[in-house]
Amino acid sequence: MVGSVFAVPVGELPPSLWEVLPARSKPVVVAGRVPVSVAFVSYEPGGVLAYEELLVAVAVRAGLAAQVTVPHIWVDSEVSVAGGRELWNIPKGMARFERRGGQRAVSVRASEEDGPELAALDARILGRLRPGWHTSSLATAQRLDGSTVVAHNAVRARPHALRTRWSFPAAGPLGYLAGRRPVLSVALADMGISFGVRTSRGRTAAPAA
Repeated sequence: MVGSVFAVPVGELPPSLWEVLPARSKPVVVAGRVPVSVAFVSYEPGGVLAYEELLVAVAVRAGLAAQVTVPHIWVDSEVSVAGGRELWNIPKGMARFERRGGQRAVSVRASEEDGPELAALDARILGRLRPGWHTSSLATAQRLDGSTVVAHNAVRARPHALRTRWSFPAAGPLGYLAGRRPVLSVALADMGISFGVRTSRGRTAAPAA
């Protein structure tokens, strides 16, 4: 995984966020801005599925519980699209991916199936941020078709510093990120993620934007 965190003003968050944000969850606001993470992920053979992914995750909370909500996500696997929607309420869509480079430098682009580019990243992976492995928990909170799923997940990886150059077409669905500088970039090497370690499901109404 190679990704960055952007600080987005509350008033410029995408409308799609409010469509998938559960009623009990609220964006995390720091000085009027919300942390929004964007990442390219390559799931390699050896896991449940192998596919490419572009995702956007917004930092939210339910009371004191830290979560993320995914308003945008694209993959190149129809099985992943079906599973993400049916199991976790994550609104996956299909895209085309182009990836070039090796272990230290990578260029990756994602485009909608009908042609327009979604995002592009040129990245250079630098030294480790800490020795050994790092394990953390991550909860996704998603509303879709009137139901809510909160999935608790575990991530294990070797974190590296990352130098990035992002491009987001202003007219595309990620246009609200165009021209912004990331406040943090990181690469997770040898990453493994266990999704749905613990899951809660229910019905919910839409939150007030």
